[in-house]
Amino acid sequence: MLANFEEKAKWWYMEVPRTGTSTIERTLRHVFPEAKAVYAKHWPLKPPQPFYAESKNAVSVRNPYSRALSCWQYFTVPGEISFVDWLKQRKKDNFYDVAIEARPQSFWLDTDVYWEFRIRQEELQKDFWNFVHAFCPEIEAFPLRRYNDINGHWVNRVRQKTSRTKPWESYFSPEAIHLVQELYAGDFERLSDLYEYDFPGVLIPRESCLSAE
Repeated sequence: MLANFEEKAKWWYMEVPRTGTSTIERTLRHVFPEAKAVYAKHWPLKPPQPFYAESKNAVSVRNPYSRALSCWQYFTVPGEISFVDWLKQRKKDNFYDVAIEARPQSFWLDTDVYWEFRIRQEELQKDFWNFVHAFCPEIEAFPLRRYNDINGHWVNRVRQKTSRTKPWESYFSPEAIHLVQELYAGDFERLSDLYEYDFPGVLIPRESCLSAE
C-alpha cells in the first residue's frame, strides 16, 4: 500500500496486482515524492487510524477476464502450459502454490472499505487523474507512461519474455470462459457495475463447455 500523509493531500492507494499498479505507483511517487509504502506491496491491510478515517482512498481494478489472462502470462513459461490448463490447476490447487498476485481481486476488495475511487486498468489515465485531482486540482495532468515489470522489459515472474500478439479476447475458449467465471466469481460480483459477467460480445451456453465441470 502506498500512502501520502501530507496534510494537503491525504490519500492511500491499495495495489491490486495485474491492474496497472506499476504505472500507478511509480507515477504517484513522481507526483508526490513524500508518499510512503506503509506495508509490503499488494498486502491487503488498511492504514493506521486515525489516518484511515481522514484520508481519501483508491484501488485499482481490471476486467476479470483480461486479468486472468495476464496472471497466466505472468507466472508461466511461454508455451509450457496452456491458459486452460493453468486455470484447471488453479481450480484444483487454488492459489496456495503461487504468489499473491494471481488471487482474485475480491481478496483485496472484500473489506469494510468503501472505495472512493476505482482506477480501471482499461481507463488508467482518466481514472488516475480523477483521483489525483479530487484533492489536488492544481496539478497539471500529463500522459501516463506504461511501466513494465521491475525485472525488465516483458520479463515475467519466472524471468521469461512474453508477448501478446492478439487481442486478449481471442485467447478464450468456451472452457476458459467458464473456468474464469468460476475461479473469479467474487470479482464479477464485487465489480458488477464495471464489468459484465458474460464474455464480451459472446453468449456461450453452459452445455457447450463439456469439460468445464
